[in-house]
Amino acid sequence: MIIPISKHYRYVGFHAKIDHLLYLILFACFSQHASALTSKCFVQAETYYEQIYCEIKEQGKGKALPTFVDFKNNNEITQALLLKRDAAALHISIIMPKSNTLKNNHLSGTARLKQNISLPSQHTLNSKNSSKVNIQTGQSLSSSSNNPPCSFMGNMISCNTLKFHQIGNKTNSALKHGALDPQNKIGLPPFIGNKAQQSKINSYLYKSYVLYIEKMLEIGLGGVTMSFTKFAYLFNDLLEKKVDFSSRFETMYSFLKKDKQQLAISEQITPANHLTIDDCFKLTNRIYICDNRARNYVYVKH
Repeated sequence: MIIPISKHYRYVGFHAKIDHLLYLILFACFSQHASALTSKCFVQAETYYEQIYCEIKEQGKGKALPTFVDFKNNNEITQALLLKRDAAALHISIIMPKSNTLKNNHLSGTARLKQNISLPSQHTLNSKNSSKVNIQTGQSLSSSSNNPPCSFMGNMISCNTLKFHQIGNKTNSALKHGALDPQNKIGLPPFIGNKAQQSKINSYLYKSYVLYIEKMLEIGLGGVTMSFTKFAYLFNDLLEKKVDFSSRFETMYSFLKKDKQQLAISEQITPANHLTIDDCFKLTNRIYICDNRARNYVYVKH
């Protein structure tokens, strides 16, 4: 088939426009995907240096940094050195590892924490096995003969007549007015004490975790919360480095709100059918938390 010159150029021009349109669509999809990955950074950060990494990335810097997964696999000294230049450029103060960290130099930050720090186990928090104090009422949340047995049904936890439904993310239109405003702070109290005061740490972590979950629900991010285990790991890492835990979380919360304003969020919920009630604990009278070590699930009483 012979195409006349005028028709040929129109033919080529048409396909060029199509190619350009496809490029724009693909570029837009890639950009949205990259932004979504960035927004999840703080949710995945378990250590001090991982949080600094996320803060740098959130500000559009750190182009030469490795991917988050690769960064996690480095030891603390390497992580600190990788971050040092970008942190200085953004005026982010960074605590360098202590010299005694060298003996654990072969371990990543998360692996080192898991090896060295003793944390309350899931069963310590599980309302079936222990007593907790409700920070609002001061009354025990332990399982006694007065507490009904509960069953797990994927997207719902049933405790006789009480129903706790799985919570996902919410679109901005579903949030209370002002939820994403700069003046809405997470407001974790500062920890006053030292790492030898384990009972004081446990009490602080429980109260702070309740507030963290409530504030994540407030900004519509109930589907991407940090597990209590990761929350405690991060606290211990920051305590070890003498970095203020509450300030770091305020920074994280600020970036999460900014991301939430700019990114489209799916409200789709995937039921956690692979879990059992043994993977869950009662956080407050209205909230259950389930954790399969890979993801955290929040259930709220309706």
